Amino acid sequence: MSNRLQSSSVTHLDLKKVTLIQQNGHPSINQLDLRVNHFERVAIIGSSGSGKTTLLSILGTALKPSSGEYLVNTKNPWSLSREKLRQLRTQIGFIYQAPPLPLKQRVITSVLAGKLGKWPIWKSMLSLLYPMDIAGPQNILEKLKLSEALFVRCDTLSGGELQRVGIARVLYQDPELILADEPISALDPVLSELIIEQILHHQQKTIVVSLHDVEVALKWFPRIIGLKEGQLQFDLPAEEVTEEMLAALYSSATVA
Repeated sequence: MSNRLQSSSVTHLDLKKVTLIQQNGHPSINQLDLRVNHFERVAIIGSSGSGKTTLLSILGTALKPSSGEYLVNTKNPWSLSREKLRQLRTQIGFIYQAPPLPLKQRVITSVLAGKLGKWPIWKSMLSLLYPMDIAGPQNILEKLKLSEALFVRCDTLSGGELQRVGIARVLYQDPELILADEPISALDPVLSELIIEQILHHQQKTIVVSLHDVEVALKWFPRIIGLKEGQLQFDLPAEEVTEEMLAALYSSATVA
């Protein structure tokens, strides 16, 4: 295995006593210990303000912990060179609750942007003017029931449709690690099931998803992490999560 592949692959994630302090001085994440292994499917549940999005942002190297240690493949991402950190991030795909898509851009261009970190500069620049691949985005959008939107502008789409475009972009990116922040928040139950199924369809990926819908989490994810006020409340197989645990997790939660 080449040094480049070793530096950019994502095999396991380790958080050791990780804390992230907000600007107001309160911790979003507090003394969190967590390990995510290769190809695991993990759902993070908890009330709004519990730290789910912050945790995902740390895992995706978008936020650096205030204290503690976060390791990807036994290495601190922030100790890597700029180039190696860039390579690592090309293997991490982040699905946002409200994807930051340029509204005047066509859907196909937004989906193709998933490859910008992996394509050479000339191909990335050219793809902004003319689609370098049509079949790939079209195939993914068909699976997400959005193929008719391939060449339309993003500002003509609904919130749920934009959310699916953001998901399509990450699936087209084909990363090793998928982090998804409430990927079904704007979707109806039928589409929600379809989207979760498509995200989980790829067996050779590590997937960590935050969800408000506990039933979806328990149905689709074998491992459930419960967060409350930035602290780990439980980390269990789905079948071991009890109603009492869920009641305690959502009781008297502080909303940030």
